[in-house]
Amino acid sequence: MTQETERPTLSIRPSKAASRAGIIMLIFMFLFGIGFSFLVGNVLYENEAPTGFAFVFIVFMIGWFGIVIYLLIYNFQNLKREKGVPLIEIDVSKDQ
Repeated sequence: MTQETERPTLSIRPSKAASRAGIIMLIFMFLFGIGFSFLVGNVLYENEAPTGFAFVFIVFMIGWFGIVIYLLIYNFQNLKREKGVPLIEIDVSKDQ
């Protein structure tokens, strides 16, 4: 077996300013999601919407909050780490 040598990588990271802007935007998206959930949830309940439609709405909102929370954690980690969190890592080889 051959031993693999470690190749240098090029990392692309979002800037600290982009992470701050992302956190602010995502907080608004989270608050919007809460308001939207209560508003549409009440309309569905009051109009006795079909169970399938209510289920699809609940799954959509769980996905909405999951993505927002994931991106909040990512942007917060990128903001707090010294070098940030890499968005893309590219292997660089000298033989190309």
